[in-house]
Amino acid sequence: MKKAKKTLVVVTVLSLIISMIPLCVSAKDNDGQVRIIVQNNTYSVSDGAKWDGTLIDEWVDIDSDSSVLSAFIQAVADSGYTQTGAEDGYVTEIGGLSANDNGYMSGWMATLDDWITDEGLSAYTVSSGKLENGDEICFQYSCDWGADIGYSWSDTSTKLKSISLSGGTLEPEFNTDTTEYTLKLPSDTESVKITPTAENKAYRTKIYKNSYTPETNGTDIKRSSEITLSDEDVIYIGVGNSSWQYTADGVTGTVYKITVNSVAPQPTDKDREKATETEELINSIGTVTVKSKNSIETARNSYNNLTALQQSLVSNYDVLLSAEKSYSAIEKTQVDFNEMFTKTTQKFLDSDVSDIAVAGNEWIILSLVRGEQITDEIRNTYIKSAEDYVKTVGSSKLSNTKSTDNSRFIITLTALGCDVTNIGGYNLLEPYSDYEYLSGQGINGLVYALVSLDTKNYEIPVSSDSANQTTREKLIDSIISSQLSDGGWTFYGDVSDSDMTAMVLQALAPYYNSDNNVKSSVDKALTFLSSNQQDNGSFVSYGSQDCESNAQVITALTALGIDILSDTRFIKNGNTALDGLKLFYNDGTFSHLQNGTENGVSTNQAYYALVSYYRYSQGKTSLYDMSDVEISPVPTESSDNSENSVSDESSDVQNSTENSVNSEESTPTSQQNSQTENKDNSTVNTGDTFAVFPIVIVMLFAVIAVIITKKKSTDR
Repeated sequence: MKKAKKTLVVVTVLSLIISMIPLCVSAKDNDGQVRIIVQNNTYSVSDGAKWDGTLIDEWVDIDSDSSVLSAFIQAVADSGYTQTGAEDGYVTEIGGLSANDNGYMSGWMATLDDWITDEGLSAYTVSSGKLENGDEICFQYSCDWGADIGYSWSDTSTKLKSISLSGGTLEPEFNTDTTEYTLKLPSDTESVKITPTAENKAYRTKIYKNSYTPETNGTDIKRSSEITLSDEDVIYIGVGNSSWQYTADGVTGTVYKITVNSVAPQPTDKDREKATETEELINSIGTVTVKSKNSIETARNSYNNLTALQQSLVSNYDVLLSAEKSYSAIEKTQVDFNEMFTKTTQKFLDSDVSDIAVAGNEWIILSLVRGEQITDEIRNTYIKSAEDYVKTVGSSKLSNTKSTDNSRFIITLTALGCDVTNIGGYNLLEPYSDYEYLSGQGINGLVYALVSLDTKNYEIPVSSDSANQTTREKLIDSIISSQLSDGGWTFYGDVSDSDMTAMVLQALAPYYNSDNNVKSSVDKALTFLSSNQQDNGSFVSYGSQDCESNAQVITALTALGIDILSDTRFIKNGNTALDGLKLFYNDGTFSHLQNGTENGVSTNQAYYALVSYYRYSQGKTSLYDMSDVEISPVPTESSDNSENSVSDESSDVQNSTENSVNSEESTPTSQQNSQTENKDNSTVNTGDTFAVFPIVIVMLFAVIAVIITKKKSTDR
């Protein structure tokens, strides 16, 4: 019996090769295929071999007529190499490397699933059941009749040389003489590849799950296949069982038992590193604002890409959840903003250009250009109208009493990129040298003078009278000195007004981070505005919630870089200043009071507040910070376009503007409905001529103070 066995082995040795390489692809990924590997790891090129290393590693399709030899022939042909002998059942050459090239003991040997078969290769066919989907056939060059690649016909050991695992840890460590183990498997591991290697490839290895049934064909698990495991599962690895192969007298199989113990996974340094990276991204979100979308999404993607173990190490995941919740609320408010911004924009764009693009509509033009919605036609038509207006006035001082006229034009023309030192031949900054001229309109004049000067960091012209010379310091000091004890400002009287307070903050915003006095003053004003905000998000001026106050506060807060959708100081009962502004909105227009009629002043101011928020949310410079604007000279008209040729049209504009302003300024807003409706029907700015009213009018105001609520400025 032993001689017969020896003869069979010698024949087999001359034609087969052992593979020491475990499967890397599971059968489930290669249905209807077997893997063919051709290797030479024993005879190097430096010693005279034709080639060394791995020559072929291919998956080959099989069907009912396939055999080990036919699959091998196909793989060699597909790879473009040669082979000799496979058709006759005895391979002697592959790719030019032949048997006996390194002595009479050298030649090709083969393994089937890491086993030197006990029959010739021609016996291993699909039809016989001895070749199956997912099998691995490895042809390997041996220089010592297989001893150098792990095969010995005389060795009777049926022990394992090693067990390779794709996951988990064996306890105790593997030892060939130890047959029982515990596999400590992290609870988040779904499957494991188990690759056993026999000490002697003359003996076959098979894997079973939860029951060892070597006598039953088809119940074993392919070597190196993915095995789904859970706690208390048992893996059996058998070696050299006589049910699978011919076994010599005195040879018994060996069985290794591995019990799965699911344990909490233990983090590695790499796991901790990944978790730390995600924690840093979450921390970088900071206070959630309308600008936080990208940082939140980046942190979320980083967290989602972690393993379950790595996610468990992220200590600030609750911060990410909170940020997402906060931003979700912001996005809801953004929907309201988008509607108001889009529809109000369209309202202006749908109007006749001749009605919109004229001097007197500076706030509309400013909003369109800073909101990046203006058309070339509106831009060019307005610039022509403004230039004609200035020419008609015939002076760099557009009004002898209202410096805000100059401020309004400077702000808007600067936004349009026009050189305000040469509008129709006049320098609109020139009157700003005279501090008395600016202060003659009260705090309104000072505020908008400072705003207009800082739109492009304009230099203040020098006055011939040094005593009246305007400086930024003088403007700032005068504004701060008029702050009331509760932190607010008012156009007149001694009751702080949200409207005027917000306008002051717009002027002081550029100095907040560089001037401690300004910072202290602004902080007090913010406290006042916060306390003045109502539960519905709106703000009160002189006893009433109105659109303009909300608009001015939004403009002020965004100028200071305060996110109105996330700063808790300006969120009451879950409502923001945008929610407050929406109370006055109706399909592209705004009213002065809630449920009122469309009001031009309210719509204009609400629109540039929306533009101010738009610019903040997009990371652009603020409404009045025009450092992003390139200034160019205004194109000059032809020489025959004389002053007389434009005087009629622009004179009408001037007279209309002056009359409407004067009419509004002579009738302060009142709490009485009749006075409120008067304001609602107005479309111009208010408050510009208060400082030049006759003394008798001031006395009259004192008499009727009990019915006066406030004085609005539309020259904003």
